[in-house]
Amino acid sequence: MIEQVDTRLRAIELLPFHVNGSLSAEERAGVENLLATDEDARRQHEQLVGLRRVIQAEETGPTPGEFGLARLKSAIDSERRVRRWQGLVAASVAGLAVAGAIAYAVLPGGEPVYVQAGASAGHPLLVIAFRPDAPQGAVSELLVDNDVVIVDGPSALGLYHAALPDARPGGDVLQALRSASSLVESVGIEE
Repeated sequence: MIEQVDTRLRAIELLPFHVNGSLSAEERAGVENLLATDEDARRQHEQLVGLRRVIQAEETGPTPGEFGLARLKSAIDSERRVRRWQGLVAASVAGLAVAGAIAYAVLPGGEPVYVQAGASAGHPLLVIAFRPDAPQGAVSELLVDNDVVIVDGPSALGLYHAALPDARPGGDVLQALRSASSLVESVGIEE
């Protein structure tokens, strides 16, 4: 008798799952046996079926998950708009900076914007080959004493280009460098 009571209670507990169709075959068979023999269980089953129909017939609004998804999509769209504006502002600022630099570079009058260090435009350059064993300190001293400024080099052949000083005639500087034969292997003027 106790076993029948336990089986009946278990079958009544499973009634909502039977209405939803989520029971295993064994559980479903036990509930259907109860419904075939127990009037009280059939009434409870009918009430659950009616309640299920009412709930399914009701129109439900958006679920909390749907609200969250809508908020997430809105935040993503907002972030995209902000990033798009940031990109446009950055591009505009960069464009204005470039335009300003170009305008400054091509404005008439005033000093030239870019001047190559050491050499004046149109002036001849010295082409110097130093001896491989020449000490750097002695070479530097020779160049400073003669106001010679290296503007390029060494090339693949070891040649340096140097600007002639404006204050001294080119011949004097050329003669001074040639006379330092312990440091200078060759020197000439490139026109």
